[in-house]
Amino acid sequence: MTIVNRLCRHRWLYAFVIGLLIHSCAYHYLYIGRLLTAFVVGILGIVAALFFLRVALRNRNEASYGALLLTGLLWAIWFTLPIERLGIWVRFATELSSYDLAVSQLSAGSEPACVETRACYLDNGPPPRLAFMWGGLIDNWYGIVYDPTHDVARIERFRELFGGDLIWCDHVAKDYFLCGFT
Repeated sequence: MTIVNRLCRHRWLYAFVIGLLIHSCAYHYLYIGRLLTAFVVGILGIVAALFFLRVALRNRNEASYGALLLTGLLWAIWFTLPIERLGIWVRFATELSSYDLAVSQLSAGSEPACVETRACYLDNGPPPRLAFMWGGLIDNWYGIVYDPTHDVARIERFRELFGGDLIWCDHVAKDYFLCGFT
C-alpha cells in the first residue's frame, strides 16, 4: 500500500483533528458561530469513530486498533481539557499589538484613539483601565480588560466597571484579563 493510500485511509481522523484545532482557535472569533463549528467537529468525530470501529472489527490489526484508540483519545481531550484556552491565546496574541498601542497612548496621558472608534472602552479609574470587547449581545458582553493593578481579579471589589456589572474575570497575560459583564 502506498503512502498516499495510507494517508487517505485516515482522512476522517485528520479532518477531526483539523476541525478540533480550527474550532479551538476560532472559538473567540465566532461568537455565535461556535455552535456550528462544534456541531461540525462533533459530526466529524462521530464519523471518524464509526469508520475506525468498522475498520478495527474487519481488519483486527494493530494499526486499526491504534487509529480507533487515537480517535477516542481525541474525543476525551476535547471533552476534558480546556482547549478553548487555545482560542483565547490565539485571539489575544493576534490583537495584542493594538492593545499595547492603546495602553501606550493611555500611559502617555492622552485618550486612546480606540475610544473614539469604540474599539475599546475607557474607565477613568483611578487608575485608568481599558476594555476591548470580544463579543456579546446588548449589555451582556466579554472582552479583554487592561488593569495595571490586577484589582479586577478581585470581583467582589469591582461590581460596576465599564458601565456594567463585572461577573467573572480570568488572567490572560501581563496586565490583561478576560472578563465578563452584564
